[in-house]
Amino acid sequence: GLPMPIKNALIYFEDELISLFKDSIYGGEIKVKLSEVDLMQYTGLKDKNGKKIYGGDIIKYDEDESMNHWVSGAVAQIISLPGRFTARLTPYDRFNGSNQNTLNEDFQDSVTIIGNIYQNPELLN
Repeated sequence: GLPMPIKNALIYFEDELISLFKDSIYGGEIKVKLSEVDLMQYTGLKDKNGKKIYGGDIIKYDEDESMNHWVSGAVAQIISLPGRFTARLTPYDRFNGSNQNTLNEDFQDSVTIIGNIYQNPELLN
């Protein structure tokens, strides 16, 4: 994958190519095979700093006594499931039962993006 997120791209599914543009679609075009690019989908939510949350992001929940004890201070990977996004909490053995927390607007004020699975996979260890 590329070392940084690209915000401007044209995807040609028939040709299996993607044209990436650093600043705008009027310059700096790079053509890449679609198989070499990781596409990240926006969840429609933001973290407590106003940063957009994408599938593949790694978040950390605030340490808060009012939260469920298994979520407070936890690290999670944002994953896409059919029809929704969820936070897969780590490490799995920390939790009894479900290790996933469905994303919704209520949780936005209690999480911070700390990285993503492409650039910071070690954060999930």
